[in-house]
Amino acid sequence: MRRVERVDSRPDAPSTASEPTAPTCVDQHVAVAATPQGGFEPPPLPSDDALLRTRVAESFCAARWTIATPTDQLTFSLRPVLPVAEAACIGDGLVEELGPARVRELRMLGSGPWSTLAFGLGANQGPHQADRAEAVAIVDVFMRCTRSWKLMLALSVTAGADKIGDDSGGCITEQLDDAIGRNIFAGELDRAYDDAAQPSAEPYPQLIAPLIDVFNRCLMPAELDALDFN
Repeated sequence: MRRVERVDSRPDAPSTASEPTAPTCVDQHVAVAATPQGGFEPPPLPSDDALLRTRVAESFCAARWTIATPTDQLTFSLRPVLPVAEAACIGDGLVEELGPARVRELRMLGSGPWSTLAFGLGANQGPHQADRAEAVAIVDVFMRCTRSWKLMLALSVTAGADKIGDDSGGCITEQLDDAIGRNIFAGELDRAYDDAAQPSAEPYPQLIAPLIDVFNRCLMPAELDALDFN
């Protein structure tokens, strides 16, 4: 795992951060630029470490996000919306565990509403791919900070999962074993099964099977039909 950046706590050590502030959790508006490859580039994350923690936290508590591209404007709703204290715990924890430079490098933390699928796809493209140790560290922060961590996985693990209702979500939280959920969550963040350089990685069908089993027990037919794992 990459070394965690630590702030020198000596009184005379230079500071690169302002005083921490609580996330506002208000609706967010983000403008993204087009890339030559046809994708989109989110704006850079704050260079101030305290503001970085706040920005990351808001990815987990701001209920509505408007993403403006050069040609369109898209609106996304966050589910679950975490309380301010839980979101702040995640923002602090991720910056502490990964280091502020690595959080900025991943770019998928703080640039939009939390999405397991979006992080897994975005953080594993290009030269700065998330590794297994980082994925586990991220999930452990989630587990430490909020009881809603299983919903953070289930409601954004694939297309259509955002249609899962609250009752079904509660069932998923009860039915999904903690250790199994942790393993699935980490596997969906580092997506080693997509990396030909990791032939020993747990195959995707095997990794996701326990979650699909829980979905089959908990979801209504219409909710199951909305899922798209392809």
